[in-house]
Amino acid sequence: MKALKRILILLIVTHVLLGLSSFMGENMDWVSWVFMSLYLALGMYLLGITILSKIKWNFKSWLYITGSSTVLIIISILVGMFEFQGHIAFFEPIKDRLSISADLFVITTLSLAIIFWIGAIGSLRMLGKN
Repeated sequence: MKALKRILILLIVTHVLLGLSSFMGENMDWVSWVFMSLYLALGMYLLGITILSKIKWNFKSWLYITGSSTVLIIISILVGMFEFQGHIAFFEPIKDRLSISADLFVITTLSLAIIFWIGAIGSLRMLGKN
């Protein structure tokens, strides 16, 4: 249980630092890449531990929400980066319904961040009960 608490706290700290690193200048892009890599690794590690652990399903569901939202946030950021740089046309089929393709990126990223916070708070609360 101590390992889960450490991973959850590291995920929360990395989530905050990843958000703050987006305000750095263009010369500091490597910092965002470091935090994204760490965030993805911690999220995948949390999912792996959750799958292999023998804890109650209620607590496990909060951990699944937290871990999967971290992975999906990084996927969303990467797809958005490649879309805006013109490497892929991921949003092309629904572009006529959007005012700009950034709408879907912003909505997805913000909603996944909210889901992460809900999962992280729920996981920490369940961890405190155990």
